[in-house]
Amino acid sequence: MLLRIALGWAWNEQPHHHLPDLEAAVAEGLPTPTADDSERMRALLGLIAALPSGTRPSDLEKAVARARILPGTDRYQRYGILIGLSEFGALPGSVAPGWDRFVSRREIADAWTGGPRSDIPPPLSGWRGGIDDRKAARLRAI
Repeated sequence: MLLRIALGWAWNEQPHHHLPDLEAAVAEGLPTPTADDSERMRALLGLIAALPSGTRPSDLEKAVARARILPGTDRYQRYGILIGLSEFGALPGSVAPGWDRFVSRREIADAWTGGPRSDIPPPLSGWRGGIDDRKAARLRAI
């Protein structure tokens, strides 16, 4: 839950699915990352940075699963975390780079028009390898 809340985990996609997480955040405040959380974040960012240019999001998700950095997560939870990283701007994408601000549904639709058919939404769908070192440094410091 910590990574989902810390990264925003695309809660605006279907907020009713994430209401328990949002209610917990309001009632208890945002969680403080543990040493294990911080180490997992650094390992995840290191894995992403080590992947070759041209890597597709689906291959990234499979690499994360094989590395077992996020135990107890299924494919969709891992995609949620990767979507959060891309929305934060740590995973630069070609579809809509620099989404480190509020992005309206209209802007998402405009960015997606003519894009590939996929169940992976922008901006993650436009990622083809690489990491934004400045944004990643902010996450590594957590």
